[in-house]
Amino acid sequence: MNEKHSTSIEKVLSATIESLYQNGLSNTTTRVIAKKANTNVSSINYHYKSKDSLLEEALQSIINEIFDWDEIYSLDDIDEKDSIVYALDLIIQTRINCPSNTVILLDQIMQSQFLPVFMNRILSLMSSITDRLIKKNKSPITETSISVSQIFFSVLLPGILQPNLQDSLDCINLFDDKERLAYIRNAVNKLL
Repeated sequence: MNEKHSTSIEKVLSATIESLYQNGLSNTTTRVIAKKANTNVSSINYHYKSKDSLLEEALQSIINEIFDWDEIYSLDDIDEKDSIVYALDLIIQTRINCPSNTVILLDQIMQSQFLPVFMNRILSLMSSITDRLIKKNKSPITETSISVSQIFFSVLLPGILQPNLQDSLDCINLFDDKERLAYIRNAVNKLL
């Protein structure tokens, strides 16, 4: 790939990311992107097979920027249960502390056909943790996979996927560090 071609792709991707933050998912059009990238729509169509593939790549970049996956994955030096608690807490803290335009964009992602972009990162993390538990504890694969899935989804549903659901949970305030950690630890201890 030549340098001019590579620069053009980077400009289009950068313009798409900027538009997603500024305009949201539904208002990010190829015309808006082309204008921001100082190119034309046919150039975008040349570089990307579809608008959806461009949006998917941009959303993957955004999700990688928002959540510190390197920190989440670098938990080899602590107990497996603590690593799950830490990872889930870090994901929820990140979601809670996001700027409002990022929260709006995350909510749009969660309610769109692009939900798998985020879920694939979560599933990859779950798989990594499940593999560690199986190797260390010689746990049965199916039982461990089910337990890790139950933990992740019982914690992430109110914490990430359905943030308004938290308002109806009188027993827990996920915005309070102690309550959030207690909630996560309780799920981990009961299910593992």
